[in-house]
Amino acid sequence: MLMTNFSKILNQMGGMYSDERYKYIASFSAFELLIIDDLGIERNTEYALEQVYAVIDERYKAGKPLIITTNLTIAQIRDAEDVAH
Repeated sequence: MLMTNFSKILNQMGGMYSDERYKYIASFSAFELLIIDDLGIERNTEYALEQVYAVIDERYKAGKPLIITTNLTIAQIRDAEDVAH
């Protein structure tokens, strides 16, 4: 099990090249359970949104559970301004 947040994930990936980034994201599928705390606190940049998607997609493709906590309201989640959000 791993519990972390996207700010930590993004900080770790800061100096990585694309192959390293891919391997780092793929490493999240090794954990039986991934818990990501405070979704929505990461910088709201295109890069950050791409990395959020990549981590969630990796878990989905691996068929492994993911628990996410957030301070976003249900309305904010349902009525996102676009698909990336």
